[in-house]
Amino acid sequence: MSEELLFYRSCAPAAALWDDARDRPSSQLFMLNSNDEGLLSVAQSAKTNPKQFYQEFISAGMASRGVWGISEGEISPVPKVRDEAGNEIILGWSEDEGPGKVTGHCLINMKRWVGKKKLKKIAQSLRNVAVERGILHP
Repeated sequence: MSEELLFYRSCAPAAALWDDARDRPSSQLFMLNSNDEGLLSVAQSAKTNPKQFYQEFISAGMASRGVWGISEGEISPVPKVRDEAGNEIILGWSEDEGPGKVTGHCLINMKRWVGKKKLKKIAQSLRNVAVERGILHP
């Protein structure tokens, strides 16, 4: 039996990414930045592990509170979120390795939801499953 594919996301120490009251990442961890072009940057477990991802992330000069993960099954479909027609929301992903990127770098496609209120619900759902799984490293 093969292990479930996970996508790792590092939580920077920025106040917007951390919910101090609940001592956990905020949903901003899974929101897009203005320069993301609708693509959420993650690393896949088929090519790296949480420790290696964390080490590569901080070695690149970035700060991290830790690594959280979501599974392929949690983006296809996104738990407890439906589109306006009541259909499940399916997010695709693609590999995006290359120079200057962490091992296993890939992108989750959220382009359809850019500028829509539903994006916040998607981010909250992904944050919830990641927090339920727990911090993966350190």
